[in-house]
Amino acid sequence: MAKKQSDKIAKRIGFGVLGLGLFFIAVSVYQLIITTSFVMRTSPIIGEVIGMETGYTVSTRAEDTYQPLFAYTDGEGNFLQGQSAYLSMTYNFPIGTKVAIRVDPDVPGKVYVDEATNLWGFTIIFGGLGALFGVLGAKHLHNIKKYGGKKRKKAKT
Repeated sequence: MAKKQSDKIAKRIGFGVLGLGLFFIAVSVYQLIITTSFVMRTSPIIGEVIGMETGYTVSTRAEDTYQPLFAYTDGEGNFLQGQSAYLSMTYNFPIGTKVAIRVDPDVPGKVYVDEATNLWGFTIIFGGLGALFGVLGAKHLHNIKKYGGKKRKKAKT
């Protein structure tokens, strides 16, 4: 009885980890679609840093974060300003720096720095986590099916 109960628990753990992996992959695919759509309907333009807001983050170590304010000209020649959509530790640009940006056409004041980590980082991180948890969950379930809860013998060396 205890063996069957432990097998059920082991299967639940395997399906839980596999399910978590599939969830992360689904989030990654959703973000991939959103980002691809955004990149296809925008073009990189040059913006000039005209201001900087600083914040503070406490993760593994306390660090400053930066959120630049950009001035740019849109496709119709209008002079506009927009704040970076994200705070980042890497956005410590000096005032006057010219930076490639993308502007959300639906929200003109929302600016994204045109760099791979800014645009695709979320997708890559969640896709990687999804793949990792998916493989671990599938491997766990495979081992349960293959060994049936029995202990594996260690190879003699």
